[in-house]
Amino acid sequence: DRSNDRALREELAAAYRKLGDILGQPFAANLGDTEGALENYRKAAAILEDLAASGRPDAAVLLDLGSVYAKEGRIASRAGSFDEAVAAGERSVRAREKAVALDRSSRDARHALVAGKLFLGMSYGEAAKPRNEVAKLTAWEALSSTALAEARQLSAETPADETAQLQVCQACQYTAY
Repeated sequence: DRSNDRALREELAAAYRKLGDILGQPFAANLGDTEGALENYRKAAAILEDLAASGRPDAAVLLDLGSVYAKEGRIASRAGSFDEAVAAGERSVRAREKAVALDRSSRDARHALVAGKLFLGMSYGEAAKPRNEVAKLTAWEALSSTALAEARQLSAETPADETAQLQVCQACQYTAY
């Protein structure tokens, strides 16, 4: 974990993420060890955060970091810890926004950002329901609308892009919900 070899640290973070997936990735086949998954996701996040802060911006590292945060958020959401899901979703979106800023031409980064915004918006909605928090509901609506516009842009740029088409449909559903 303490190596100065950047490539080795990236591989180690990927291994922790994959182990987390095997143990308890939400909404996928896994071994049912949610706590073990979270522990490994947090180890991956710590390594990726260190790499992201190392002074050499790297879109791939930021995308991986955003993915790990999203998995943490999905676990929190599934457990009914919606405020934790919001916090993880916000971290995920920030990491993905930085990745897109570094490489605007990356369709993968832009798709990941749309997905992150949709998850964060839904998390705002779930967190707002018990207390009828209008600010979070408004944030949900704004994120869904922004994600819809971004998915439409991706779809318009490459009409054969099925991921963009699916994201347009999902964003329409979230916006209507």
